[in-house]
Amino acid sequence: MRSSLLLACLLVPALVACGDDGGAAPDAFIVNADAPIDNPPPPPGCDYGELRDATNDDDGTPSGGSPEDTMVAFSASTVLCGKLDSSHFDATSGKVDADAFMFNLPAAGVLYLQMYGTGLEGVDEVRVAIYGGTGFTSLQMSGVFAVNHAALTVPLESGTYEVYIQAYNPTALTADVSYKVKLTPDTTQTDCALVTTGGYAEARDAATNNLGNDMIVVDLDADGPVFTAASSDQPEPSALTIATTGSSRFTGTAEVTAPTTVDSYKDRDTFEIRTGPTTNEISIRTTWTAAVADLDLTVFEKPDVAATSPFELASSAAAADGPSEELVTLAVKPDTSYWVWIGNWNESTGAAAYSTTICGKSYTPPAN
Repeated sequence: MRSSLLLACLLVPALVACGDDGGAAPDAFIVNADAPIDNPPPPPGCDYGELRDATNDDDGTPSGGSPEDTMVAFSASTVLCGKLDSSHFDATSGKVDADAFMFNLPAAGVLYLQMYGTGLEGVDEVRVAIYGGTGFTSLQMSGVFAVNHAALTVPLESGTYEVYIQAYNPTALTADVSYKVKLTPDTTQTDCALVTTGGYAEARDAATNNLGNDMIVVDLDADGPVFTAASSDQPEPSALTIATTGSSRFTGTAEVTAPTTVDSYKDRDTFEIRTGPTTNEISIRTTWTAAVADLDLTVFEKPDVAATSPFELASSAAAADGPSEELVTLAVKPDTSYWVWIGNWNESTGAAAYSTTICGKSYTPPAN
């Protein structure tokens, strides 16, 4: 650490005695010219800790804030930490809080994101997403908290991205809830090897002009997915139970025929699966070889009979997984049924036979 005595002598010689007084106490205080630390150190186990919760809700509205620039470049493991502030509750929308953080990805890669924290299980809906592009308006992937964490896998080019956390609840929280978002390199393609034989084969489309298992209309230019108007279509009864070990498989063909409802996709196939008693995370890999087709993969909760719209949990539509594979990872509830939906993009010029492999695991978050 350097003294600023010389600087003081040059700037204010009339006020500071600068001669050698033989080792006696200096005539003026020595000023430390080193700049103070701008930010406090992050909490233990975090590469960055939230600093401006009141202004980091990057929701795009006139009252919205801006993402916090973490100045963090992703390495082998990056942990961002924040909290859901109970005082930010909006009774009109039900939004508890929302936080946005910027991070840098030095090289292209596939990231695995986990969000966890004690108390998140008591919030009605918690969603985490990664955005890119100008102004962070391009959704890359999102995931929803279930049981004890949220998870997603997303391929990204090098660049700067935003992690956006949103929480909703019918009432205000009684206390703040701390969370961590952890980013690591994804290992799904190693951990969930493709199954190439056997499994359930699509059966409902052949006799119905490819409308037998549509179930859901997905229009990327609309507010969200909706149920088809038909009452005759049904999901494929795969009878697959996704365990925490091994892999499951189903197959089908995404045709190029146009559905009765014009949207973002041509043929649409829906398969019903169920998670095992301890499975709380699944990874789904859909592969095909036809270059004339572009498939997307979406996962929905199996809707209740009284549901008026499907609840989307994860989709590969915004991520550059293709052209020959779509990959989705998400947190799920054990012993619960889900719909896996596969659509052939409306600009495709041909059909594609596809194979879908599903792997499950029991995830335990790290200690907070």
